[in-house]
Amino acid sequence: MARVLFAEGWDKEVKTAVADLAGSRPGHRYEVLLKKEHKDNNDLIISSLKHTGVKYHVCEEGGYEAPYAEAVKQLSANLTDILFAGADIPHFSFLPILFRGLKVHRSTDLLTSFALIEGKIEGRDRQIIMLDPTVVTNPSDEELTRMTKSVIAVGSQLLGKTPTVALISHATGKDRPERSTKQSRVISMLKSEGISGVIPEPLQLDTALYRSVASKKLGRISTTPNILVMPDITSANVLYKSIEHFGGDKMKITSHLLWRSPIGNVGLLPRTTTKDQILKSFDILVNMARISK
Repeated sequence: MARVLFAEGWDKEVKTAVADLAGSRPGHRYEVLLKKEHKDNNDLIISSLKHTGVKYHVCEEGGYEAPYAEAVKQLSANLTDILFAGADIPHFSFLPILFRGLKVHRSTDLLTSFALIEGKIEGRDRQIIMLDPTVVTNPSDEELTRMTKSVIAVGSQLLGKTPTVALISHATGKDRPERSTKQSRVISMLKSEGISGVIPEPLQLDTALYRSVASKKLGRISTTPNILVMPDITSANVLYKSIEHFGGDKMKITSHLLWRSPIGNVGLLPRTTTKDQILKSFDILVNMARISK
């Protein structure tokens, strides 16, 4: 049984997802947090939860941060296994609350975030994990190496096979020594640590996704990667939003940025989240929690 906490019980998509989870995925403990200043709305939510088995907690402390501070407090105290937050707060506002509550710092407990992308490319169904360095907007070579190693471990669990990793860059191919990029340096560091499955040169996004493009740009059919490592938050966010708005039926973000913290797992929702994306994120996080035990 997983103990699952939703910090934003008032959000429309969260409310719908929690009701669905309680009916379609029984056997877990679900709880939502509410703000005391939303009294009229809270009464309606509480009434709708009456026969679902979902627990609720109205945060007595007022203010914008109150439910998020309470949620992180529960995670830190090991009172919940999975926390969902972000549907009604910018990530740059929530993450400091998370870091303070968990007492983690990038120098000692570097957290890793990623998103799952699913779609059909060149006639084949693909599952791709995108490493998004949200925790450090422009990570150093060492930090990006550590993040990549973490997401490789996650990928092995989620994909059920040894991942193949591509470092995404503005250009495809090996750099000349005088033009060494972060991506090339990270590849070298991973190789020196004996990490397998890493494509030996940086790839542009089209080269990583399409075998036909790889054959033209590399002169060979590159091993198709199922982990894409974005070098900074800007490139990751551009890819994320491009898929979200232009992917259509061909490619979708099916689960959101998922954190593996030293204490528990966090589903970091965007403010554009949907019920289906929350359900997919839940299934992945429950599976991760089960494997880690």
